[in-house]
Amino acid sequence: MNQARIWLVVKPSVGVPILLIAVVIAALMVHVMILTHTTWFPAFLQGHARAAMNLLAPAASMLGLA
Repeated sequence: MNQARIWLVVKPSVGVPILLIAVVIAALMVHVMILTHTTWFPAFLQGHARAAMNLLAPAASMLGLA
């Protein structure tokens, strides 16, 4: 472990839950930002995969993926 000495300062019974809570909050924030700032992701979640893929087609063609 790269930063093993941190546990000499912070007890694992305190640090591990704080770390896990921070990871959960960060993941939820990323998902909320994707849902609120894109048009294709909410459509994909509603089962409109074909419409979502049509929105992504120009980007895919620019990258040489399609």
